[in-house]
Amino acid sequence: MKGLINEDEKKKLGPEKIFFEGPPSKVELIIPFFSILTVIGIIPFITTLLRQFWVTYKITNRRISVDSGFQGKNRAEIVYRDIKKIRYIKRIGGDAADVVLVLKDNAQLELRSLPQWEENLTFIKSNCASDVDCQ
Repeated sequence: MKGLINEDEKKKLGPEKIFFEGPPSKVELIIPFFSILTVIGIIPFITTLLRQFWVTYKITNRRISVDSGFQGKNRAEIVYRDIKKIRYIKRIGGDAADVVLVLKDNAQLELRSLPQWEENLTFIKSNCASDVDCQ
C-alpha cells in the first residue's frame, strides 16, 4: 500500500508548534521576597529574580529547550525520544512544579518552577514513548 504514512511520520513531517513558551513561575518569588527581611534572604531573592529574566522554557511538539544565562546565551535542547524518566515535585502555593527529565544517557534537564505544570507535563508525556516512567 503505497502512500500510507504512519502517525510517527506525520509528526515528523508537520510543522513545529509551540505549546508553551515563557519564564519560570512568578510564584517562586513569594518566599524569597519575604526573606529579604533577613540579611541572608537577599541572595535567594536576587537569584530567583534573575532566573525570571534569564530563563525561558520552550515546549513544542518536537523538542524541549531551555534558554538561560545572561541574555539567554546558553541553550539546552532535548528531543522526546531521548527521555527515559520524568520526575517532578509540586511547589507550595501555586501552579508550578520542579520537573526533572532524565535522558537515556542519564543526563538530566531540570525545569525549575515550571508554570502550568499539569498541562505541560501531560503534553510532554503525550509526546514521549509509552515506556517513559513518570514519578
